[in-house]
Amino acid sequence: MVAVIVEVAFISNPKEEKLLKTNKFRENAAQALFEAIKYYIENTPDDGV
Repeated sequence: MVAVIVEVAFISNPKEEKLLKTNKFRENAAQALFEAIKYYIENTPDDGV
């Protein structure tokens, strides 16, 4: 089983906090994560478990 922890930005960083407040940044981050996970699933052989 695969597990992932994703840290896209840090609210403690003022520049990143400002980005986190925008819909566009959150949508782009979510889309990038979706594409990465989809790519992994489609391109990783099934281990049979």
